[in-house]
Amino acid sequence: MALSIGIRARLLLLAAACTLPTFGILFYGTWRASQERIDAAQTALRARAEATAAALDAEIRGATLMLRTLVRIPALDAATCRPLVDLLGPLQRFHGGHAVRTDGIIACSSEPSAAGASLADRGYFRRALASDKVEVGEPEVGRSPGRYGVPLALALRDTAGRVVSVLALDLDPAWFSGRETAAWTERGVSMVWWDSQARVAFAW
Repeated sequence: MALSIGIRARLLLLAAACTLPTFGILFYGTWRASQERIDAAQTALRARAEATAAALDAEIRGATLMLRTLVRIPALDAATCRPLVDLLGPLQRFHGGHAVRTDGIIACSSEPSAAGASLADRGYFRRALASDKVEVGEPEVGRSPGRYGVPLALALRDTAGRVVSVLALDLDPAWFSGRETAAWTERGVSMVWWDSQARVAFAW
């Protein structure tokens, strides 16, 4: 005997009601597994970012020591950059070393095309003139040869303590980013450098 439409509807609703808990459990399990994967990925990326930042700090400390060593070389001043060329040539982490006059003009450089360019308007250079510390600037495009760099500067002083020139180094963010990301296995992960104004300064 054919069932009435009302009874059929009730049976279908009953069947649907019976399957809802099963679908609910499956949906919750899928969502929970997906959320756990997202949480794990975020934790891994956070650890990666912290390790990369620590590695960058170490590179900046190394560049600071390099500058403090360079200013002790008697032959190094704004008139000759032979020691810069000899010392920095084999070091891929730097793509420029400059001896800068107190007016900001690059007197000589390990990058010949940089000679004659001015750093007078750069904050790190002005701070170096008034400081005995190594001053680190924001990641920026250099005046010459036009590549991104993290600049560091230290004043060279005479025996009376007067500034006679400023030595500057450009740490290469492309070299650092390439080295750090070479072993990364995560897909779609990029390295982005932000400046103190929360602007993207460099992306790899």
